[in-house]
Amino acid sequence: MTNTVQKVEHIVMLTMSNVTDEDEKKLQAGALELRSKIPGILDLQFGRGIILAENRQNGYTHCLRVLFKDAEALKEYLPHEVHLKFKEMLLKNLTGELTVMDWERD
Repeated sequence: MTNTVQKVEHIVMLTMSNVTDEDEKKLQAGALELRSKIPGILDLQFGRGIILAENRQNGYTHCLRVLFKDAEALKEYLPHEVHLKFKEMLLKNLTGELTVMDWERD
């Protein structure tokens, strides 16, 4: 059996309200900065949910999904100053639930 390095998916779902268009632009720019300045990120998506069916999102309004090259990259991401700055921006706008989940994948 071969020991392969597993990629790690990191997902954050959160509820924000009263997010202005200007706030949304700053959040998008912050997400792009994560991707460009933190090593080990293979892919990153951030956005506001669209409502296709009532109650489908359980109140969550935004989602961040990050694909890391491995678990070590996630460990390095968490205390990184660019991540902490983005996290602060998110928490400033947080008005409800926040859920985080990480898992390994091929």
